[in-house]
Amino acid sequence: MESLGWLVLHGIGTCAYAASGAFVALQAKYRMIGVFILGLTTSFGGGVIRNTVIGVPVTKLWDRETLLLVVGTLAILYILSTKWIHHWKKWGLFFDSIGLASFSLQGPSTRVSLGTTWA
Repeated sequence: MESLGWLVLHGIGTCAYAASGAFVALQAKYRMIGVFILGLTTSFGGGVIRNTVIGVPVTKLWDRETLLLVVGTLAILYILSTKWIHHWKKWGLFFDSIGLASFSLQGPSTRVSLGTTWA
């Protein structure tokens, strides 16, 4: 069972990377399917790498709640894209930094909760 802190960090990081991928796709003028594919790829791709490095099964990424959270985030960003697209660089860096920070905190917190050390 994961702690509430891990779940919150996972949700924040996954949504932040989904937003980052969506902004890249919107800047490249992708259609809706391209925005969703790139958003899903960036959000879950980072999680796969993180889970592989810290020794958590990759299958824990694909639960219904996380998928709905990412799809909801991407849908909102696609709908609001006409207002935000000209601010892509500022927002892209912002969401990248949030995703990186949350995923960076998840690694050590998982290792501590498992009772293992970095050897």
